[in-house]
Amino acid sequence: MAGLFAYMNRMVDAFGADVTSEQAEVIPVCLDTIGGGSTHLAGVRPWQRAHGVLPATLLDQLALVRSGPGDALADLRTAVEARVAAASGGERPAAAPLPVSVAGLVDVMTADAHGVTDAHIDALKVDGWSEEAIYEVVFTASFAACVGRMERSFTLLADR
Repeated sequence: MAGLFAYMNRMVDAFGADVTSEQAEVIPVCLDTIGGGSTHLAGVRPWQRAHGVLPATLLDQLALVRSGPGDALADLRTAVEARVAAASGGERPAAAPLPVSVAGLVDVMTADAHGVTDAHIDALKVDGWSEEAIYEVVFTASFAACVGRMERSFTLLADR
């Protein structure tokens, strides 16, 4: 649940979307309908996953985020994912350096999702980034925050 919250919080804050109370009431129903909700999570059994090992389905999604087709280069998405996941509790080797404008957005998203401003997005636009590439960076950072927290949670539960 912490992982899902980290993901949604960062996506919503990065794009300046406000959720009404009526929409908030529908979110749990949508999660149950789309992803199996608690039924799916019950089969994960994090206490049986030594040191942060993630479910295969999530690892497949992570591989797509890192190297699937997109406007942002796969090397950049891999570096964003590694930087955010490591800062969020996952185990990653040192990430490759990021362009200054990307690092500024990613670091704010990692530390304080509510701190993302139009200036962070505008800095990427000034550097020539397309809307699609910006979305991919935001999505990758959001997903990585989710995955990093899941890895950390699984590690804590496995170590008990």
